[in-house]
Amino acid sequence: MASRAVRFSSAAALLALVASRTLTLEGQDQPVFRSGVDLVTVDVSVVGPDGRPVEGLTAERFQVVVDGIPRRVLSAVYVPHKSAASRAAAGPSPHFTSNEEIEPGRLLLIAVDQQHIRRVEGLAALRAAAEFVDQLDPSDRVAAAPLDHIGPIQFTNHHAGVKSYLQTLVGTASSLRGQFNLGLTEALAIGDGQRTWLDRAVLRECGQPLSRFESTARAAEAEGFRDPCPVQVEQESRGLSQEVRANARASLNQLTGLIARLAEIDGPKTLVLVSEGLVAEPQLIDLTSLGAAAQAARVTIYVLQLEQPIFDASESIVSPTLSQDLQVKGDGLARLAGAARGAHFRLVGADSHPFQRILRELSGYYLLAFEATPADRDGRTRRIDISVAGRGAIVRARPAFRRPADPAKNEEQIVRLLRNPRVATELPVRVTTHVFREPADHRLRVVISGEAEGGSSDQVTFGYVLVDDAGVIAASGRDPAPDGRFSQAVAIPDGRYLLKVAAVDSTGRVGSVERRFAARLSGTSAIGISDLALTETAPGQPLRPVVARTVGDRLGAVLELYGSPGWKVEGLSVRVEVQPADGHAPAISVPATFSAIGAASWRVRAEVNLRDLAPGSYIVRATIAAADGGVQKVERGFLR
Repeated sequence: MASRAVRFSSAAALLALVASRTLTLEGQDQPVFRSGVDLVTVDVSVVGPDGRPVEGLTAERFQVVVDGIPRRVLSAVYVPHKSAASRAAAGPSPHFTSNEEIEPGRLLLIAVDQQHIRRVEGLAALRAAAEFVDQLDPSDRVAAAPLDHIGPIQFTNHHAGVKSYLQTLVGTASSLRGQFNLGLTEALAIGDGQRTWLDRAVLRECGQPLSRFESTARAAEAEGFRDPCPVQVEQESRGLSQEVRANARASLNQLTGLIARLAEIDGPKTLVLVSEGLVAEPQLIDLTSLGAAAQAARVTIYVLQLEQPIFDASESIVSPTLSQDLQVKGDGLARLAGAARGAHFRLVGADSHPFQRILRELSGYYLLAFEATPADRDGRTRRIDISVAGRGAIVRARPAFRRPADPAKNEEQIVRLLRNPRVATELPVRVTTHVFREPADHRLRVVISGEAEGGSSDQVTFGYVLVDDAGVIAASGRDPAPDGRFSQAVAIPDGRYLLKVAAVDSTGRVGSVERRFAARLSGTSAIGISDLALTETAPGQPLRPVVARTVGDRLGAVLELYGSPGWKVEGLSVRVEVQPADGHAPAISVPATFSAIGAASWRVRAEVNLRDLAPGSYIVRATIAAADGGVQKVERGFLR
């Protein structure tokens, strides 16, 4: 197994060019890239007051403003999370493989800001987080980590293990108490040199106004000695201010590190941060870069702030600025969530409602694509504002984005997708294979075909890797497809293979799918029969098989027959029938014609008119009847 993994990873080296054993379909021109429109893609959540996603929004409903200048939104694609029930309702087809009924699961990281959580207060929150894990879909992959975690993030479907680990992430913060009873808010203000706040604290803690202590006459009466109380209050306030702000910067640096590690994983990720508070004043800490990094990594941050009781049994005294302190801590967390397309909720004890709200919001999002300008390529962070026309909708979008000066090419994205063991489902992708005999030698010719949602209006770049049972790469390649469909032929020995296909469209959506198949001919020892291919190309044009869905009203059904030297097709007849997949009587039945393609090799083709067929799922069946009464059948399905 390890050997297979090593060999499969070498596919990256082959994707720069089509593999040497990859063949172009006979007579088919090589596809070329279309320049198209340079796009920026961002993900946006639009939810109602109850947190449920608002579906059905078109590109015209969104307004995007970058650095104060409106941009034209070219597409808005809603990406839902498919539940286990919805996946069960969509069964796979034996004729093609799709990622449409696959849900690789959401990626969720629960990060615990231990240095900003006191030990006792965090226990109830961690119990609520464990219940949150219980409510996830079995396909969801989750991880838990302290905010200062170092190393890769290990997502897993083993939810019970994550729950157990969560119980160990207790808070480590201690009360910031010194000689005086100083509130956090006033300590920050005194640290910034605000005399009014210092005077108020000195009056309370030292018993007299600051002016009395600074009086030169009073100092003379005391023979030059001054009461150290005011100086101690100021020094303690400055120390508290510096400590709180240093802790906040440390937490933000740790969070930035987590985002960087999550950026190495394809697809959207959700980070749920559990904390008691964060002092991130806008005049001192700019979260724009963090938001841009989250946008590039496709990380959304939801923040759960543990509710701090007004009267805490563990504290002998109450902060003189308690309500303001809570506001300062909450404001920092709210700014953080807003910078990363998330939301800020308060968590009281083990209340599960905030977690349930997060789950509702994670059930779908939009991918917006808008026009880029040449200036966007300078790698600078840019302000962005996204809104939706109409009332009642809550838009969650990052306020900044950064487009690298040299953005990743489609080929590099294809390589990452092919290396990733998870299947990507943002872009619906279907693939199929057709096996024919290679006329030049004893190998087989396998036609690999794929299609992505979008049809002729979209530019899609495909890449594939074909791996045999020994884990050796048999072929690989890439194909830019202006109409969202591709076909390539490869010559390989007979055997069993794993085909992985990845695709990236012009809006940045990615998809991948795996298909296992046997490369061998059917038939008898006397006659070899290829797979049945359905095509919308006219006779004489290059064969381009339909993957799943037809577009026009005419369909060609094509197969090949192979005999031993001197074999003739006299006495054979082939009839093609189109039948609804539910098993009803054939809707269409037509004879096929024969044409020689080589020594003892014949191509069989029938033309079918689909004009009168209603939308639905159909089976095309070719029946090969011999003069001696022998009958062989091959079939292929399609969607109308």
